[in-house]
Amino acid sequence: MAYFLGRDVDVFVTLETKESNKAIGLSAQLDSKGYPLCAVVASGSTTPSGTIFANTMNTSPGNVSGSRVHDLTGVDLSISANDEEVGPFLGHAATQQVELRKEQVVTLTHKKSDEVWDTIFNGPSDIKTFANTYTSASTFAGVNGEYVITGSSGDVAEVQPGDWVGGSDDIPLGAMVINKESTTKLKIDKALTDTFGAQTIYFNPLPTFMRQGARAGILYSGSTILISDGRRPPWQTTSGTSYSNPTETSYYGYRIHIKMKNGGEVYTVKNSALTGHTVSLNADGTSEETLEFKSGVAATLYTGAADTFYTDLTIGGEF
Repeated sequence: MAYFLGRDVDVFVTLETKESNKAIGLSAQLDSKGYPLCAVVASGSTTPSGTIFANTMNTSPGNVSGSRVHDLTGVDLSISANDEEVGPFLGHAATQQVELRKEQVVTLTHKKSDEVWDTIFNGPSDIKTFANTYTSASTFAGVNGEYVITGSSGDVAEVQPGDWVGGSDDIPLGAMVINKESTTKLKIDKALTDTFGAQTIYFNPLPTFMRQGARAGILYSGSTILISDGRRPPWQTTSGTSYSNPTETSYYGYRIHIKMKNGGEVYTVKNSALTGHTVSLNADGTSEETLEFKSGVAATLYTGAADTFYTDLTIGGEF
């Protein structure tokens, strides 16, 4: 285990993709304004009170540098291996330990000044960019005070009673489809707050409180990047369907770049998932918060050109 003070290192958190102009961060609440949402947003800079959590690795050092953890106070790096005692399985009393996989645990601590880490870990996620979302091919419309939204017969046919609906300021947060009044009308359980027309509406089988944050990073739905629901293992979090192909690229989790200040070496932890988040309290309020990442992929010690980072994507055979 190694511990670094925030003044000794810079830490950068990026997505496991080189897609241009994509990031995980906070967006404005579309349904019932007023709450932060975890969402896939455009790339940007992470500054104090910023909204970007993890940029793409599309450019290095540009996008990667924009994912620097601000107000960092400490980094705890734990490097270990998971072993299994195989003696009893072979019918012998004597035990022998065989290594199963490497394990990297990174715990970041910084001064709390915004809601980014809270929302990234706890959610809720924006219905527009969360996994399993159905997006209308055309548009829906609705009238203020009514419990009905209308759309094309093709779109209505794909929606099921029990789906949660959102994506518009005029649809209350947590609205649900009750039934289909006709081939072009959906009945919802909350009254619309305004009249709207020609808007793209989104549906998801998971309610708002179950759309967790982006703990497992992203996944691809065709060419579209969505927030992962964490139900797809790393070797299946690909942009294709060749899950058993060891050369298929994995986009699972986050990449943590730990760079010594005034040094050329960067310790890179790949395909890590969020496994813990805490906030410390004192008599005056909140002071610091921690975020824990865990990975089972061997790390890389990168010593490339100055101010650059290791951005080669992981392939299935590394898991």
